[in-house]
Formats: sequence, C-alpha cells, structure tokens
Amino acid sequence: MSPSALTWRAALAACLLVVGFGPSVGRANTLQSKLEAELNAPPVPAAVGNDVDALGKKVSALETKLDATPQPAASGDLSVGETYYVRKQYKKAADTFLAGYRKYSGSDKAPDTLLRLGMSLAALGQNEAACSTFKELKDKFPDAPANIRDQAKGEAGKAGCVQ
Repeated sequence: MSPSALTWRAALAACLLVVGFGPSVGRANTLQSKLEAELNAPPVPAAVGNDVDALGKKVSALETKLDATPQPAASGDLSVGETYYVRKQYKKAADTFLAGYRKYSGSDKAPDTLLRLGMSLAALGQNEAACSTFKELKDKFPDAPANIRDQAKGEAGKAGCVQ
C-alpha cells in the first residue's frame, strides 16, 4: 500500500473514530465495523481515492459534521488535533491541542494532549515552546501512563530539550 493511501486511510480512520464518540454504544459499534471494513479493504486506485483535493473536501465535510456532533470534548479535541497532525497541518494541530488542554486540563486525556501539543510545536520548529510543553507534562502529570512519559522523553530529546 502506498504512503499516500496509508495517510488517506489514517486521516479517514481518525475522523471516523471522532464521529463515533457519542452516547450510543450501538452507533459506536456500527462505526467501528465501518472503520474496520475500510482499513481491511483493498487499496483504492490512485485516480479514484488518493486525490488530495477530494480528500481535503471529505475531511472538511467531516470536520463540519464534527462541529455539530456532541461528543466527549477532551477526546474530540484530541482526535481532531490528530487529523491535523497526520496531514502535517501542525499549526492547526497545535491550536486544537492547546484549546483542548486549556478547556480540559483536568481530564484523563490532558497528558496525551500535552504530548501532542509539544510534538506539533516541535514540528513547527518552535523548540523552546515544545520543551516547555514537555516539561509541563513531566511536572504536572508525573503519574501519566508510561507510554506517554516515554514518548515525551524521546520527543523532548529530538527537540533538543535539556532534561
């Protein structure tokens, strides 16, 4: 499978997961089934499914739907930020992660949101801000899951942060 097909599928998967958040377990299961079917489907020919403009229109339509869909807010912000990050729209990703962290700094998603914010800032070349973000994650969430702490340490090293 080509890298562009994987990127397209990753963005679609993230969007479907965001839309699937909601009060209905049946709805989430149905969307999970659709997502699994999409991920297991054969690659779409480049002329049909990998057109960047068409993908952008599909993602925009899903973002519009997301804005109108009630969902757990912290998870929603994290997932929307992820869709920007995988499409290398790091400024939008950073803005989304920052807004989500400011609104839901006490949620269980806060450490992951800070990690993603730091990664987005580093991708933008804002290493000082990224390092501050990784430090805040370490200081405020010393009991964050090990995978998040380990990834933050690795990302901080890549950004040239002093530990």
